Amino acid sequence: SINPLVMPAVSISSVTGDTTCSGNTLTYTLTAANGGTSPTYTWRVNGSIVTASTAYNFAPVNGDVISVRMTSNATCRILDTASSSRTITVNTTVTPAIYIGISPNDTVCEATSVNFAASIAAPGSTPFYVWKVNGIVTGTGTTFAYAPVNNDIVSFMMVSNAVCRTVDTVTSNLVKMTVLPDLTPIVTITANPGFVVNAGQNVTLTANVINGGLSPTYQWSVNGNPITGATSSIYSSTYSNNDLVTCDVTSSGMCGGYTTSKSATIQVMTINGFETPELTGTIRIYPNPNNGTFTIAGTTTSLKNDCSVTITNIMGQVVYSKTLRVINNSVNETIVLGSTLANGMYILTCTTGDEQKVFHFTMSR
Repeated sequence: SINPLVMPAVSISSVTGDTTCSGNTLTYTLTAANGGTSPTYTWRVNGSIVTASTAYNFAPVNGDVISVRMTSNATCRILDTASSSRTITVNTTVTPAIYIGISPNDTVCEATSVNFAASIAAPGSTPFYVWKVNGIVTGTGTTFAYAPVNNDIVSFMMVSNAVCRTVDTVTSNLVKMTVLPDLTPIVTITANPGFVVNAGQNVTLTANVINGGLSPTYQWSVNGNPITGATSSIYSSTYSNNDLVTCDVTSSGMCGGYTTSKSATIQVMTINGFETPELTGTIRIYPNPNNGTFTIAGTTTSLKNDCSVTITNIMGQVVYSKTLRVINNSVNETIVLGSTLANGMYILTCTTGDEQKVFHFTMSR
């Protein structure tokens, strides 16, 4: 009986391959041929014997070499031993992470475009990116730009395919946007004692500003000519009739820089006393100036019917009206104006039939 010659052989493998992540364990098993009836096996890691079984389980480090040697007792064997080895790659565990950078800031003015950029760790070879505004997908990629509205919430999400990642999906910090309105000044001008004054009388003008910011700037002009040094909210001077006084107000602050111009006309009266030149009889207003309470009294042949009284401010707005009783060509009525009226010059017109009598008076509380 002649037996054929046989060659002993052995190989090793792991079901998960020779690449793993740090901290993981690998199980290697062997496949043998022509080992005979009672082969023996010796496992080694980096040349050091670790076991003599048919399988070996361990947690490798990068570059470990695992090998096995089989000693055969097969009949007619060509060699006594056979061996096999594998080199293991261990990748470091990574944690995907993202952070949002914002330019210029998370606080901006209306209609300002804001640029968002994501700083990324462990994205992998083919990551997936999504930008959301108030929970709604609005962009992809690592950058995003848009003009926010106040209280918008911006976030960024990444799905990583990095090897040995600890998580698949990571979401950024939430960014709440603050959008400030543009500061366009709203300007009104008040005058003390009023916009209608006597010749040579000093008038103090005050610019009242809304939406001017913390420190708006001012420039007063008269008839289009800027006044040197008149750069505060108050300007005081004497004027000629129909002088046009203008205040240019420029808002301050991050959303400022806008200028609003407001003008007022100063009327200078040249009449003497408190009654108009055409007035006849003894009708007068007293006291004048007054604090808003005064009497109109006297007689005149031209007042034969009831007198309709209207009081207007220098802007021509009616602030008071009443019908006065005329008895025997005489009138005697006390008038009380509202406490909300501003100090200044007012015009009282008394109308009866086709005739009118006009009085100018000053209210100073």
